[in-house]
Amino acid sequence: MQETEIEMAAIFGELREMIAACGPDANKGDVVHILIIACIEVGMNTRARIVGALRTLGFNYAHVNIILNNETGLYRSWQRSDDGSYTINA
Repeated sequence: MQETEIEMAAIFGELREMIAACGPDANKGDVVHILIIACIEVGMNTRARIVGALRTLGFNYAHVNIILNNETGLYRSWQRSDDGSYTINA
């Protein structure tokens, strides 16, 4: 899914609101976890797009990758398909 500039601005606005709602004392890993789920839900569901979005928001590339890897799997938060896209586990 290719979003327009307006759609991307809205998505990033919502992601920033989520960060603000978590508060300054929130655990960064928990915030990243929430943001990854949000990215997947809006269709930014490949590693490159997820990591790129969170880097744009100021999160560490390696930290995002670690959480993305650790939560991938059948009994985890999300799964990765053969085409490289992620989906949320129900």
